[in-house]
Amino acid sequence: METCRLIVKLIRPDSPEAVETQVFSNSPVFVGGSAASSIQLEDPLVSEHQGVFIFTRERVQYVDYSTKTSAMVDDVFAAPGESIAVHKDTLLWIGPFALRVEVESAAAAPSVR
Repeated sequence: METCRLIVKLIRPDSPEAVETQVFSNSPVFVGGSAASSIQLEDPLVSEHQGVFIFTRERVQYVDYSTKTSAMVDDVFAAPGESIAVHKDTLLWIGPFALRVEVESAAAAPSVR
């Protein structure tokens, strides 16, 4: 049985030289200014519930829920509610934050009984 993980590389505006890597093993991954978000982005341009990544081994989708500012995916603004395919080379801007994502597949460890 194979499992997969979503790897998010986040560049914060206050330290653009430092890339912060976050890894998630469960979909969906919520993005926003809320403390309940999996990826917390604190900035006035980011909605409390900005959007969500939904992923499987085969693909990653981003859906923007923004009521403040839409995310920009490869230089195109995301329409609220639209599901957008993202891949390793996609650059996603949410407010002043830049994100890159990829899915990593790995063989699951054998279960112990």
